[in-house]
Amino acid sequence: MTVNHVQNKPLVGIRQSGIHEHIAEAEAFHPDFTTRTFGTSRFTIRVPRFGDFEQWRATRLLHGSFLAPAFGEAARTWHELNTPSAWIEKYLNDRRLSKRGLSYPHLLFEASHSGTTVAGEVNISRVDGLSNAGELSIWCTPSIHRSEVTGWAGHVVALRAFTRTVPLRWVIAPVSVDNPRPAKGLALAGFERTATLRRQRDYAGQPTDHHLWVCENTHRNRIRLQELIGTP
Repeated sequence: MTVNHVQNKPLVGIRQSGIHEHIAEAEAFHPDFTTRTFGTSRFTIRVPRFGDFEQWRATRLLHGSFLAPAFGEAARTWHELNTPSAWIEKYLNDRRLSKRGLSYPHLLFEASHSGTTVAGEVNISRVDGLSNAGELSIWCTPSIHRSEVTGWAGHVVALRAFTRTVPLRWVIAPVSVDNPRPAKGLALAGFERTATLRRQRDYAGQPTDHHLWVCENTHRNRIRLQELIGTP
């Protein structure tokens, strides 16, 4: 599943959902990392560390032709987006925003017989203080792009956002209309498709429509996410 960034616009009609009344049931779900085995590989989600640069860069450069159309920038080449200085800028910015509760960055690692590599990023970003909504953003390697791994990773990060000390009320996920596969996993997790954003962002230089999926932080949705990721 590939979910890109989109401008966060405040959501209206927010209802109190008894969020704080039920957070205790999942407070234990905040380890430093979360792991699960799929096939012959073991996947781990954790907060990025400064020393992750080399693995992060190697994966992004290796799969540049796959990732750049969705995650590139017009002002910088793909190589420029993956230099040491670009990583330092990203890492420090993520830490700053995370401390303010405006971003929840995570790296996805794959451990197999050939070693451990970065397999993607799974983030909640662009948290809006007015609506208390954050945006789910995922990039991953081609080998797991259409697998259940990305769904599991997205569910883990969404549940973390819903069960923090100061939890989000909403997680939103803009998905390209040309990428229908994530719809099933989002719907299973309690996301609802609420709108179509016309020409929302460029893909390979062309403006592309995106469906907007929204998940509210309710007791029912938290329980569903726990079930999907196998949380006790």
